[in-house]
Amino acid sequence: MKSSTNELRKRRSFVFARFSLVLNLLFIFNLVSAQLIFKKDEYAVRRERLMEKIPDGILLIRGATIPAGYVQFYQYNNMMYLTGVEIPDVILLVDGIEKESYLFMSLDEELARSEGFSVELAKHPIGVSGIEHVLPLDSVSSILNKKLAKSKIVYAPHSPNELMAEVSREKRNILQKTMIEDEW
Repeated sequence: MKSSTNELRKRRSFVFARFSLVLNLLFIFNLVSAQLIFKKDEYAVRRERLMEKIPDGILLIRGATIPAGYVQFYQYNNMMYLTGVEIPDVILLVDGIEKESYLFMSLDEELARSEGFSVELAKHPIGVSGIEHVLPLDSVSSILNKKLAKSKIVYAPHSPNELMAEVSREKRNILQKTMIEDEW
């Protein structure tokens, strides 16, 4: 009886150790690879389907900004759906005419580490996101001007991702300032 109890304990310890190792490896893999929720090909297919719907112009979408206070960051749904990129202050430009996408961001390795965002995305944004062109946030105007020379049609959301009645006054004010009053 004592022998079978010891054997059972050893088996449980072994199973727990393997389970713990697998969990640790998964955690490390996610930190290192900065895996998106879906494969980057899935996001590319979504952008391609969008390009088919806007063959005459471009789409501009701004991502969420860092929330005030100690509130967890959540990316806007439309940005998550088209890119899977969960970092603040990004702009996505999808060109339906030339069939290409641009991601404008200001994330660097230092900011990613200090704020808990993907360091791998900061280091290798094209490799992680699969978006053809990743440029600094301050280059939006120059690229947009080049695109507008080919087409004057720009598609863009004109209201916050959430409905105003569903959020607190503080969040409403932040959304008003960052989405509606911001020129981008």
